[in-house]
Amino acid sequence: MSKISKDQLRLVLVLTLIAAISAGILAIVNHLTEPKIKEAERKATNEALALCLPGAGDFREELLPAGAGGDVSEVYRGYFNDKPAGVVVKVEPRGYGGKISMMVGITAEGKVAGIKVLSHSETPGLGAKIRKDDFLQQAAIRESGLGNPPALVRDGGKVEAITNATISCRAVVRGINQALVVAESFLAPAAGGPEASAGRSDSKE
Repeated sequence: MSKISKDQLRLVLVLTLIAAISAGILAIVNHLTEPKIKEAERKATNEALALCLPGAGDFREELLPAGAGGDVSEVYRGYFNDKPAGVVVKVEPRGYGGKISMMVGITAEGKVAGIKVLSHSETPGLGAKIRKDDFLQQAAIRESGLGNPPALVRDGGKVEAITNATISCRAVVRGINQALVVAESFLAPAAGGPEASAGRSDSKE
């Protein structure tokens, strides 16, 4: 075997050893950090649920109803003293920069109770303002609900869009409306309709 071949073999062995050691270290780190990451995610979810549906002390994840739509990822029923208090729906409508992950709480009476933008990729200083109370807490959104869906002013509604961030604002409004559609299947008895069955686990701006 030539000297070059030996050097090449040695290099392959060294690289293989380095790769194996690196993989082992990553596996150990992942094993140690995974529980903490899951706990942090669980805590963040619980905080968002409580913010979106104030007063509910217990939340149970439900199966998505048929026809929920691709932007709807999770739905939770909220309870207060074991009595249904409303529904929280997680939706991910597409905005200007990508998906906007958000939760929308709807009371048992069909009113929007709270909204939490969990993550987004919207333009800093423009679309990123969708997380601000100036936008989410305006009357046209706070007073929306079943039978009174929100819409931007330019779409015939009363929701004021953020300047130069129409696409982002329209995505949030679309997410609220998607959540209302899903919530209606859980709140149908209060709205006078049949109860749906649900089980435990659906350019410039």
